[in-house]
Amino acid sequence: RYLADGVQVYGLNSGNDSIEDLLAFVDGSQVTFPILPVAQSVHETYYQPPTNSPFPLDYVIAPDGTVAYFSTEYDPESMVQVIDALLGKDSALQVSPGELDFGPVQMGEQSTLLLEFSNLGEGELELSSIESDLADFSTNLDELILPPGSTAGLLVTYAPLILGPVEGGLLLQSNDPLQEELTIPLFGQGVSATS
Repeated sequence: RYLADGVQVYGLNSGNDSIEDLLAFVDGSQVTFPILPVAQSVHETYYQPPTNSPFPLDYVIAPDGTVAYFSTEYDPESMVQVIDALLGKDSALQVSPGELDFGPVQMGEQSTLLLEFSNLGEGELELSSIESDLADFSTNLDELILPPGSTAGLLVTYAPLILGPVEGGLLLQSNDPLQEELTIPLFGQGVSATS
């Protein structure tokens, strides 16, 4: 029932109802979102595996045409959270840059880079967990709270434990309904000291 600011909520008819039945339903229920009589066309355009149904039941399409939410289980609470975020009524996490590459670092030394977090939403952003999946990488914070419209920096340090290239990830958990879990790729290469 949300059409404000370009947000569209699609209802799919995956049964055998005729277009007349659908029009009668739309008229009788006074729904304001589109009911699409051909689910296959939407499925082919927006289907994003994995899912447990060939025709996901619920979609929220962002104004830029990307899929902001889809589910085979009717979950109005989750849908409203996503829609509110798209309308700017919730927290919205932006991370810059999208990955960190430390390049070569000598064994026994370390290198530190800055990761910037911004809250583009109108609600308070809570990063409840910030942790690396490799011991080579560490951070100066393990959680963070950002008021609406604010920005904060996180220091990520690479101290190589082995020679050669490594790939890890910085695992983030937040209350941003569009990306409750996010992984920032981390790269580095341990090199031996030279005379």
